[in-house]
Amino acid sequence: MEFGSHKWGQPKFQGFKNRIRDVQGLAFNARYFDRFFITEADWSVWQEQAEFIKENLTDDVIESAIKSWPTEIFELNGEVIISKLKQRRDDILIYASRLYKFLSKNVNVLGSEKADRFVIERMDGGQTRVTVYSVKKNNREIKGKCYEKIFDPEITQEIRLYGLGGKDQFEITGNADDGIKVRIIGGSGKDVIEDQSKVSGMGKMTIVYDNATGTEITRSRETKVKTSDKD
Repeated sequence: MEFGSHKWGQPKFQGFKNRIRDVQGLAFNARYFDRFFITEADWSVWQEQAEFIKENLTDDVIESAIKSWPTEIFELNGEVIISKLKQRRDDILIYASRLYKFLSKNVNVLGSEKADRFVIERMDGGQTRVTVYSVKKNNREIKGKCYEKIFDPEITQEIRLYGLGGKDQFEITGNADDGIKVRIIGGSGKDVIEDQSKVSGMGKMTIVYDNATGTEITRSRETKVKTSDKD
């Protein structure tokens, strides 16, 4: 088990010890789901929840739960399991931080099957704000905000925006000396993509994947376009 559980093997299989050796490995199979659906929360939210668990998962709670096992089973491993659970509880902020950074390295932001507007703003210090709005189909009027987060280049290397269906708009603005690579995957609708951003000395930082026919693209020097009408 120890040999096969390393990163180059099957890291999702790890022994139940006092400390988790590879948090990323345990979360590896769920990484795509997590990067789609829990990317909006920043570290402060993760920290708050980890501290809540640490505070409320008391020694009494752990001991009471394990001591509810059948006597024969508890006598085999009960005290050892209690000790390991307490240690893992004490270290939960460490594990939460590692998992947050792992999931935040490459982030997916989803639109919908209807019209959406993605607003991407490159900011000082390389930070990137992503805001997603739902819009009315005909006049493009904003109906509501669906998503908003400021990404830090110290944590996030790449943001992938999925327009999915509908006639989506992507607006990229702002000048920065550093930045995060943004990939736009437009989807099936006839999208409008306008890139007015500038990132100093970083190469192409906005990469567009969309249909060659029906997609309107306004480029800056940051824009790399990869369009095709193949499914």
